[in-house]
Amino acid sequence: MAERRRAQRQKISYYLQVMDSATHKILGNLADISTVGIMIDGRQAMPAGQEILVRMDTTPEVANVLHIDFTARVKWCQVDNFTPGIFDIGLEIVSISPANAEVLGRIAEKYGSHDPSFKY
Repeated sequence: MAERRRAQRQKISYYLQVMDSATHKILGNLADISTVGIMIDGRQAMPAGQEILVRMDTTPEVANVLHIDFTARVKWCQVDNFTPGIFDIGLEIVSISPANAEVLGRIAEKYGSHDPSFKY
C-alpha cells in the first residue's frame, strides 16, 4: 500500500492524555504528531469521519494552561499491530486556534522525535 501521508509525523516520547472535550471521556494517549494531525493509542475503535472536540493535556514545559482544545476528524482507525486491545487512531486537525497550534508545535519540539525540518 502506497504512503498517502501529507505531512511527516514525529513519534512522541511523553505520555499526554487525549479526551473528548464535551464528555471528558478518555480517547487515548498521544502517540505521534504532525503539522496536520495527531495519532492516539486508544482502547476503543472510532468511526472514520467522526468529528470531535479534542482536549489534550499539556505540561508546564510547553504551556501555561493544563490542556488545549481543537476540533479533529477521525481519518482512520486500526487495531495496533503490537498491543492487543489497543487501536491506533489518526485524527486530522480541522480547526485550532493560533495559540493552541503554537502549543502543539512546542509539544512536538519538546517531546517529539526531533526532526529539524518539522515546523508546526
